[in-house]
Amino acid sequence: MISGSTEGSLRDWRYGPTQAERLCAAILHLESFEDVDPQHPLAGPDGLKDVRCAKDGRTWIAAAYFPPTHPTFSEIRTKFKDDLCGVAANGAEAFAFFVNQPLTIGEREELQALTSGVRVEIYHLERLRSLLDAPKGCGIRLEYLRIPMTEAEQWAFWSTMNADVIRKLSENEARRDAQMQMVQDTLDLLILRTSAMEMNLQRGPSSILQATRPVESVDLPTASFSAATLCWIYRLLTEGLGFQKQ
Repeated sequence: MISGSTEGSLRDWRYGPTQAERLCAAILHLESFEDVDPQHPLAGPDGLKDVRCAKDGRTWIAAAYFPPTHPTFSEIRTKFKDDLCGVAANGAEAFAFFVNQPLTIGEREELQALTSGVRVEIYHLERLRSLLDAPKGCGIRLEYLRIPMTEAEQWAFWSTMNADVIRKLSENEARRDAQMQMVQDTLDLLILRTSAMEMNLQRGPSSILQATRPVESVDLPTASFSAATLCWIYRLLTEGLGFQKQ
């Protein structure tokens, strides 16, 4: 094994459990997981979960097993079974297991068979190496394994980052245009409905207005709006834009 290689640095882990959990959290970000929340990387009871995160509409529990020596597969399987219990214990629906050791296809299938239908992603040594040696992963590799990027990797890294920035800007612009169109459609609907309310008011006083004042004193339809009506207008304007959840 090449000294200082990604494979060697992972398999002969020398950075302790804290860095292992933080590395796994960084890889989860790289793999498009959301709400990545490391629990207690600085030590402490974590309730059978190193990291809590979300993806594909599911709540995930992630666990890192980076021993400094090479364990047997039996030891890896025991750790996998123990960490898998965190899924049910924390009301999650899926499990990501990180191990810095090589696993054969048969060994991965054996671990998968222990899950009883729970969705599982197994990040074994070769999968981790592949992610960290890819252009997007070189920055994480530099931070956690202290392996510098070659000149070719630097060009590939920045090219990938630039492409991501352009893609995200395009997506944000399209999302903003869609939201603005939604607002315009909502305003058009609101104007149409308030116009109809104004016409109804001009035809004759409502039961509320009959008890208070003549319809002639109403200059605008908003003069008769109740708190409930204003709430309805607010909901109509903000529906689908996410404002009500903030």
